[in-house]
Amino acid sequence: MISWQQRVWSLASNALESVPGVGVIIFVTRIYSTEQTGAWFLFIAIFGTAGALRDALVQAALVKSCMLHDDESRYKALKVNLSVSLFFELCVSFVLFTLGVCLTDAWTSLLLFYPAYSLSNTLYRWQIFYLRSQMNARAVFTTNATGFAVLIVSLACIFLSGLSLRWLVVGLAASSICGVVAVITKIPYQKIFAAKWKKSELQPIRQLGLYAMLREATSSVSSRINLFYANALLSLSATALLGVSQRFAQIALLPNNSIQALLFPLFTKNSHDKVTIKNLYEENLAQLLALTIPTAILGTIVSPWLLPLIAGRSYESGWGVLCVYVGVATIITPFGTAFGSLVTAMSKPNIAFRLVTLNSVLYVALGFVAMKYIGLAGAPLAYLATEIFGLWRINTLLQRECDIEIANVFIQILRIYKKGFNRITSLTFKPA
Repeated sequence: MISWQQRVWSLASNALESVPGVGVIIFVTRIYSTEQTGAWFLFIAIFGTAGALRDALVQAALVKSCMLHDDESRYKALKVNLSVSLFFELCVSFVLFTLGVCLTDAWTSLLLFYPAYSLSNTLYRWQIFYLRSQMNARAVFTTNATGFAVLIVSLACIFLSGLSLRWLVVGLAASSICGVVAVITKIPYQKIFAAKWKKSELQPIRQLGLYAMLREATSSVSSRINLFYANALLSLSATALLGVSQRFAQIALLPNNSIQALLFPLFTKNSHDKVTIKNLYEENLAQLLALTIPTAILGTIVSPWLLPLIAGRSYESGWGVLCVYVGVATIITPFGTAFGSLVTAMSKPNIAFRLVTLNSVLYVALGFVAMKYIGLAGAPLAYLATEIFGLWRINTLLQRECDIEIANVFIQILRIYKKGFNRITSLTFKPA
């Protein structure tokens, strides 16, 4: 099981991994115009999609290599994994840099700076995956804390110097580089570089990574397509409003991401024990949701006042959109994330791929129709409808593969609340 110490370090590291993204959005919305903010969201949508594809390609194979290989073969696997990750990002950077040179839209000039950020971020993310595979959440925290500190300095320099939006990409690149250096001694690079290249180590990447990448491609494109719909059907200002709502909703995913990062290695280790898998899935999700649901309800209540306070009054009307995204991120998303990790650990990534593909096609179609005829409100409505359908399918597949019932998770949540209430009352009304 996952110790509470690991949970705390993982939650803290994930907070520091996500806070910079939210901080950057606050910075952009406060310093630049809504049109420039919309341009930034389009750039980040492309960066996020490419980064998600790269991470999906190598992450599962990296974790399995570290969990199941001995030292000598592990270093060979890590060498191949790192090489594939860097090569993938080099290819993507070349394509996007070329597009930045050829296109003349208001936001595409940001693509000229894409390689500086993406290549440094590739190594940054790869190191984090390795550290998580070793269950070293403390080192992940150090990485993210260093990157966050450097980013704050970069934002201060950009603000005081009145620099353009392009320099923000450079500041993010600097934060990634410093994060890498902070824990570089924790990574056995000398042994990795000394290991022989072994072509057979590409097999885990082909077996797990390609399916995961295809799954992530459909998921990432569909989740970000509404930003491009907003730009094409509405305006850059509407794109900014939608992007701010989506980004702030990511805060609700912090506890989810921290637990999921620790769950996948455990799923992998116990992939042939369905009883343990069932217990891991239901117990950890119940504990996660018991924590996040009350927090999300509070966030939803205060969002009409909090959103304009943080981002500015130009974004005040986005609170309804934000509430839908927060609700989905809190209640539905954890089931899908854990399901993807579970079937990947069981060497059945094709199941998650088919589900994500179906959901993505539905969401892309619903999103376009809803935004065309309803406007900006169509984006969260299409998202909610798609996620509810996906949750129903996940429940069916979990029953078939592992005898897991989503209803059991909510029953355990009630038990957790009851246990906590009884403990509080026993302490409060304890006889003198």
